[in-house]
Amino acid sequence: MEVHHHASHGKKSFKEYFLEFLMIFLAVTMGFLAESLREHITEKKKEKEFIKGFVADLKTDTTKLSGVIKYYEHSIPLMDSSRKNFALLQQPGSLHTVMSLQRAVAGFEDFIYTDATLQQVKSSGGMLLIKNKAAVDSILAYDAKVKSALIDEKVLGDLLTTTVHEMGGLLDMQSIVEPLSAAKTKEAQKAVVDSLNKNSHDFLLHHDAALMGQFYNDFLYYQTIAILVKMEMTAVKLKAMRVLAFLQKEYQLTDKE
Repeated sequence: MEVHHHASHGKKSFKEYFLEFLMIFLAVTMGFLAESLREHITEKKKEKEFIKGFVADLKTDTTKLSGVIKYYEHSIPLMDSSRKNFALLQQPGSLHTVMSLQRAVAGFEDFIYTDATLQQVKSSGGMLLIKNKAAVDSILAYDAKVKSALIDEKVLGDLLTTTVHEMGGLLDMQSIVEPLSAAKTKEAQKAVVDSLNKNSHDFLLHHDAALMGQFYNDFLYYQTIAILVKMEMTAVKLKAMRVLAFLQKEYQLTDKE
């Protein structure tokens, strides 16, 4: 009986198995690396977009802060003059002091914080995308400084409400407002003012020493906090400018971006 030996055509060598494994491994690895690179590029793009948003917000804040600081530069000397002339209210014909007090507590220009980008980034977990730790630290430090200043601004607002309420129970504004409202021209209004000064009108509703003293104290406190807020807003603006310059340098952004 004749025996025939057939070659095993389907059997692979170790070398062939190894090469197949190597090809699959390389394909998977390259795919993983390509996906990682794509995610990295996407994250870097998002990071830069977030930074651009912060930069835009900081520019808006510096503009707002310039206006706020300018208000205090004008109003604080007026408050100081009104406080120094406070005793003149006890004397007839103190229209100038009354009007000065009225202007001094006519309200203040508050700072509206531009934190849209920060809130968006925090809510979406985007702070993790910002890999530059110094950038994150500078943004959060600025946020903390703004919030600290806004606390004192809130105190100033509460004091303003109290001071205006006390002034309303102290000054006879009706004798000023009604004649001036009836005067239709600047010449007529000037005539009213001249008449009130000439007639030495008493613009106080009462001369209660305790209530007068309370109003003075609260007005003084209002002026003191206004000075503090001006200092804090000046510091906030300086911080904003520094963070702005830092982010632009770190992320190679131009002033137009």
